Amino acid sequence: MKKTRFKQLTAWLLLLLLLAAGCGKGSGSEPQTNSPSAASGETKEEEEKEQSMGRYLEYQIELPEEFEYAESWGASAVQVLESGEIALLNESAGLYVSTDMGETWEAKSASWLTELSAKQAYIPSLALAPDGSAAAVYAGGEDTPEDEEKGYHPKYIYVDPEGTQKPIQYTDDKDTLNELCFGKDNRLYGFSIQGTVYEINREDGSVQELCKVDGMTDYVCFTESYMVILTSRTIEFYDLEAKTLADKDEVIQNFISEETGGEIGSNSGSHSVVLASGEGDVIYLALDKGLYRHVAGGTVVEQIADGSMNSLGDPQMYLQGMIALPGDEFMILYNGPRLCRYIYDADVPAVPEEQLTVYSLEDDYTIRQAVSLYQKKNPGVYIRYEVGMTGDDGVVREDAIKNLNTKIMSGSGPDLIVLNGLPEQSYKEKGILADLTELEKGLTGDNALLPNLADAFREDGKLYSLPVRFRIPLVIGDPDTVKGIDSLVSLADAVEGLRQEHPQGAVTRLITEEQVLYTLGLSCSGAWLRGDGNIDETKLTEFLTQAKRIYEAEIAGWDAAELREMQDRVTNLWSETGGLTWEDFSASASSASIDIAMEESYLGIGTAKGMNVDFNVVSTLADQESGIDYAPYPGQMPNSFVPDTCVGIYANSIENELALDFFRSLFGTELQDLDLPGGMPVNAASFEKQRISPNESGENGSFSIGSSSEDGKSFSLEVLWVTDEHFQRLRDIVDAVDTASRSDSVIEQTVLEIGPRALDGSISVEDAVKEIVKKAAIYLAE
Repeated sequence: MKKTRFKQLTAWLLLLLLLAAGCGKGSGSEPQTNSPSAASGETKEEEEKEQSMGRYLEYQIELPEEFEYAESWGASAVQVLESGEIALLNESAGLYVSTDMGETWEAKSASWLTELSAKQAYIPSLALAPDGSAAAVYAGGEDTPEDEEKGYHPKYIYVDPEGTQKPIQYTDDKDTLNELCFGKDNRLYGFSIQGTVYEINREDGSVQELCKVDGMTDYVCFTESYMVILTSRTIEFYDLEAKTLADKDEVIQNFISEETGGEIGSNSGSHSVVLASGEGDVIYLALDKGLYRHVAGGTVVEQIADGSMNSLGDPQMYLQGMIALPGDEFMILYNGPRLCRYIYDADVPAVPEEQLTVYSLEDDYTIRQAVSLYQKKNPGVYIRYEVGMTGDDGVVREDAIKNLNTKIMSGSGPDLIVLNGLPEQSYKEKGILADLTELEKGLTGDNALLPNLADAFREDGKLYSLPVRFRIPLVIGDPDTVKGIDSLVSLADAVEGLRQEHPQGAVTRLITEEQVLYTLGLSCSGAWLRGDGNIDETKLTEFLTQAKRIYEAEIAGWDAAELREMQDRVTNLWSETGGLTWEDFSASASSASIDIAMEESYLGIGTAKGMNVDFNVVSTLADQESGIDYAPYPGQMPNSFVPDTCVGIYANSIENELALDFFRSLFGTELQDLDLPGGMPVNAASFEKQRISPNESGENGSFSIGSSSEDGKSFSLEVLWVTDEHFQRLRDIVDAVDTASRSDSVIEQTVLEIGPRALDGSISVEDAVKEIVKKAAIYLAE
């Protein structure tokens, strides 16, 4: 069967984009408490006096009912009109205006937008002017000429305050406008993908080039003197009077680069940073860390609101727009759409007196989400989320654990500890972790957990930690092959058998040694440590032996040049993804099933970590393709699951009611109902809710995916929500698990470091095991 090797990367890239959605928001920062007046120029002494009191409070504005049915990521715009009213424009809900800061809303005519929506046009950008005029970028729709070439061919319109539509005469067929924006004086500007900035004549639609900026424009705001243009690479200041680009503002440039990691405008339908202007040339910035103030050309960017205490720090709240209001107030538009108002209250403590500390070795998305939900619900509480290795400070694992242990031994350890990557067994033995048995018994009703998952964490009748999410390892392939796999040995037998049937091309798509070791380890790593905490050399030898068989069978179908080229591409792709794990990259059940459907592999292993963009893909393909089925991947630990975000309570904090309440919230339906990247909910009621599609319309279609290969072959799939039959199959798999597949992260990393040399034949399996045991012994003795 002749196939294009590089098509294999297409499915991986496709799933990377889908799995990464919603996971790109950064970490929090220490709270700061500058008041608006302090930011405006008070003396340092006066500022310090006021820092103990006063902070911004968040109030979510109730939007009209029509917004409940609006597309969550649809184009939206918010603007302060010349009358002082607030206008909100949404591609599906329409135009609404509020005269009382969002207390009530009145629908206004926007027939032009209704027409575009009725034609099912794609609308990537909307803009509103202070005088009530509007502009839009749109493409496609039911009235698209039949003879129009395939591809993206956007059109642009300006709509005056009376509703008269006027086309924008932009005709560059080698570049397109991606953003339209109005200035404070209602002038209209357009921004092209290649960085050209235009002023658009609102009378005749003609365009005049103003300047070129570095990168694609992502967000724009206007101060008294400047058009401030935030691009994918930098921030530019266009002098409105001089009509030229001003000198770089290195202070704000460096701040944004550091806070975003240089990734500006990476989220479709949202922004990493949004801007609004205050008096004169004051610029306000909102991002996940908080709300900040900067004067153009000034020397500081100062925080005036801490994002960890409001929706800015919520990983599932994405920025779409921002406006500054009189009295140092703000409104921020989020996906949903949701609109929040921020009001400074001088009479509340700058940092709440009730405080709680949560620690994780690495940044944990689920914990960030939990902290954000809890603090928004409890504004009188401040949760300090500490991350041992941020990735930005050069701290390595050993140093991070030593720092944590020093705090613990001094009696000032964190109240809750996420144990992923930490020496949990040692903490149990030393009495550092509290027994959670009674606390877990109190999780009843809607808060009850899947009982077998909790039982898998019990040791001698005690419970020292619980997972907040979990994943199920699956093996995917043709029904007969899948049915015959009941161990790691039988998996290796199956791979070798498939290689005999298919001498050329991929069998498993696992083409690097690290991929093989990590993926197989999903249901094996927990078997490498004995009950006494030492390495089980027999199990580790079996693992490396079978992994070597699978790796050798895989690479046997590739010639040396092709193999090296693909390995290099996979390695480079992984290094560019940054925050994604190997599991997202090459051990996803949905990605594995797509590879099989695209005839790029015959057998795959990966975890199912949720319904949308994951198990739904697997179940849809299993229904549509007779050659695709799935079953639990047994590895060396049959009936196992992969736990995530395993949380314990510091023994000294077990009487702290705030710590207990936050712990309970981790397992409540408010958090557990969310679609989180760490895995499926452990809450029984939340797990059962996954049976039903969350689409309001009741339609079973979730989304469509498609790709094509270099040889012209194409693949497309309408991913349907899981059927009752497949959900029950998954539920049966989950109900049968009784073992948590988890090991010490240092042991796992040691296997990933030394194991590849056993797979490629540089050393024998026996020597690899000896080397791993020797290196691990030093760590285990500490």
